[in-house]
Amino acid sequence: MTHPRACALRDVEVLAMDCQATSSRPESGLMLELGWLPTCAADLIPETQIEEEIQSSLFRAPRKAILPPQVLKITGIEPEELRKAPTGREIWERVDHCAQETAVRNGSRLCPTVIHFRRYEEPFLKKLHAEQSGEESFPLDIVCTHQIMQRLFPGLPRKGLRAVAGYFGYSLPELRRSRHHVKATALIWRHLVRILEDEQGLTGFPELKDWLTGPGAPPSIITGKRVYPMEKRLREGLPDRPGVYRMYRLNGDILYVGKAKSLKQRVNSYFQPQGRHAEHILEMLSQAKDLTVTPTDTALEAALLEADEIKRLAPPFNRALQAHNRGISYASTDLRSFRSSSPDLTHPVGPLAAPAQVAPLGPLADLLSQQNPRIGVRMMENILDIPRDYLPDRATFRRGMRAFRDQYKDQIPPDVDLPTLLALGARFWKEKLAEKAALIEAGGEKGSDTPAADPGEDQEEFESDPGVWTEERVVKVLRAIVRTGTYQIRRRRWLLRLCESCLTWADREDPGQRHVVVLEGGRACFPGPIRVEAEAPVPIWHGRRLQDRRTDFDITTFDRLRILTTEIRRLCAEGRAPELCFHPPTRLSQPCLIKMLPWV
Repeated sequence: MTHPRACALRDVEVLAMDCQATSSRPESGLMLELGWLPTCAADLIPETQIEEEIQSSLFRAPRKAILPPQVLKITGIEPEELRKAPTGREIWERVDHCAQETAVRNGSRLCPTVIHFRRYEEPFLKKLHAEQSGEESFPLDIVCTHQIMQRLFPGLPRKGLRAVAGYFGYSLPELRRSRHHVKATALIWRHLVRILEDEQGLTGFPELKDWLTGPGAPPSIITGKRVYPMEKRLREGLPDRPGVYRMYRLNGDILYVGKAKSLKQRVNSYFQPQGRHAEHILEMLSQAKDLTVTPTDTALEAALLEADEIKRLAPPFNRALQAHNRGISYASTDLRSFRSSSPDLTHPVGPLAAPAQVAPLGPLADLLSQQNPRIGVRMMENILDIPRDYLPDRATFRRGMRAFRDQYKDQIPPDVDLPTLLALGARFWKEKLAEKAALIEAGGEKGSDTPAADPGEDQEEFESDPGVWTEERVVKVLRAIVRTGTYQIRRRRWLLRLCESCLTWADREDPGQRHVVVLEGGRACFPGPIRVEAEAPVPIWHGRRLQDRRTDFDITTFDRLRILTTEIRRLCAEGRAPELCFHPPTRLSQPCLIKMLPWV
């Protein structure tokens, strides 16, 4: 093998490459996309110029190829794009030509190539070369930046491309595309070359190859001891009080926003030597370089501030409370049409953050009111909200509908309307509450005083085996649809009331003091604690009609009030004597709240 001519590692021109595939093995997967870029660590060209020089191409997919939906989702690639893409031969001719030119400029026979996960991508590249170039030798001399990171930074919790790019202060878009990954690989290569030359004394590409195959693994690989980028001094001396913390990359990009009952305990819990964390948390900690905190007087205030901060900053490692692709909707009284953002005369029912859970109720009421309904695929799609390929056959669905009517005939009159269906949903919810209470009493489940407002428990069977439908299963899914839709309708009234209210609760250490949060237009204000004997503040607009309050809602307000509801549950569970005032003189004490919360 002929290596690049003797020159400093920083002066070697390499081909940064990345490929996206449907599987980790070429025997079972297809190449979707390939990207490449001739680059040199010494050429400190701007990032924008790097983007302009990257070449990439999708691969034309075989006509009957199975393209996993999850892979298409995380890449953002559309099947139609793959049908119009170039062939593997056309793409490899471009890559091979670029590799030959790069090799010539280095005075070598093979092209020095940099890939982050060599063991995954090299087999695909060799297969592509063998299919398109026949007996010619493989033209790429590959080094793996992941392998280099393992040798240089053995204690870094995670060394995937995103984690390493973030460690060096670069952000990758959410969609996994080759252009983005090639750019990240080129930028990572710049940093690694400087470290390899300055700290390891490596003088060229051949020396790097020898160093990577040399004996001896660092001891920390064996012991598993983690070394975090964030300096310990940043988390020393944090207050033992509630608050919100924010973690940042080297370049100042926000990574994560979290809340804590104790900032000191929560933040330091991330950095325990053998702490158990989910993969995405370890990836975050591999990038987190800086930290800021905002102490608050109460954990409730921290929870509300966290939700607002996530909306404002959009941290990539906060998923649940992000605002993108989410919004508020309002429905017509028959639940047949929906309108985004704000209500009008024909769409008064709302606010709804999950209209898909309410939409099946209208068509289902119509179907139940017919003795011999005509059941089509579109109707089943509208009711079940399941992809067409996973729908039950019409006969099974019809038998399930009949079984549902027979089972609840005491509450389903011949002419079913929405109020009737909502009353049935309330019955199903009551049964679900009783079922969960029995589980908690028997010690079989831990949880709060209300079950999750989601039919997920009934969807598990579908997800594990989407191809098997029976009439019993149709009944079970219909019951979940009615129960969950009813919950969404009931909860909207609670949120409309909550947006103009005042909540007080007992201080944990001083029994003579109560904390206060006042909601005005859905925005929270914390006027400070009051003595037990003092009158709690009254919201200025407590007399506003519920329909007038709907104009205050957006997804930020909706989430804030939903989180406040969760915090009220927590206060009840802790015995903090919460008291909620919607309008004077009506005040809901802890016993009343405990009865009400499971329904909202």
